[in-house]
Amino acid sequence: MEKADTVKRNFRMSDPIMLLHAEGSLLQFIKNKSDFTVKFNDLKDPFAANMQAKIDYCRTIVRDGEKVTDQVWETEGVQVEIENGRYIFQYVLGYLLNAQPKDATARKNFGQPEYKAASRSATKLPILLEKAYTFANEPILKQKLIAKGATEADILSLHDTGKAITKALQDQTSVKGGRTATKDDRIISLNNVWADYSFISGCAKTVYMNNYAMLHVFVLYPKG
Repeated sequence: MEKADTVKRNFRMSDPIMLLHAEGSLLQFIKNKSDFTVKFNDLKDPFAANMQAKIDYCRTIVRDGEKVTDQVWETEGVQVEIENGRYIFQYVLGYLLNAQPKDATARKNFGQPEYKAASRSATKLPILLEKAYTFANEPILKQKLIAKGATEADILSLHDTGKAITKALQDQTSVKGGRTATKDDRIISLNNVWADYSFISGCAKTVYMNNYAMLHVFVLYPKG
C-alpha cells in the first residue's frame, strides 16, 4: 500500500497554476516594491530574489513516479497559458474599472460580458484578449489606463498572451529529465512559495486598501 503524504498542500489549485500566479504576483511586487517596503521591512531585498529562487527550484522538480505522456503535458501547458490569459484580462480590467468605474459601455467594449463564456476556452479566450487589446489601445482610453498605473507592456500582454495560448495548442512538446524529489520535499517547497505569495497578498491589503485595481492584482484566488 502506498504511503500517504505526511505534508499537505496549503493551497487549492494545481502546482503549475499556483507557481504561475505566484510569479505574476512577484513581478508586480517588484514593479511596485517601494509601495510595500515603506510599510513592511520583511519585503525588502533579498525577499524578491529569494522568492524567485524558490519558484525556479519548484519548476525543476519532476513529479516522482509519474509517467506523463506528451499529450498530457501539452494539455497542462495549454491550461497554464489559459490561466495566464485569464490573469492578464482581469489585471487590465482592474485598471479599466479604476479609470472608468461607471462606464458600462467601456466594460462591454473591453469584453467583460463575454469573459465567463470565453475564460476556459483555448479558442475563444485569444479572441477575447485581442478584442480587449484593440479597445485598450484606443488613444483616449489608453491615456486613462496609463494614468491609473497600467503600462504599455501590460496592454501588450493582452495580445501576446492570446498568441501564446494559440501557439500552445499547436505545439507538440514533451517534458523530459529534471531533478526529482520526495513527495513531502516537493510539497514543502511549493508551500514555501505559497507562503511568500500569501505574504505579498496580505501586505497588499494594507498597502492598497483604497486602490481596487491594485488589490485585484494581488488577490490569491483570481476569479475566472
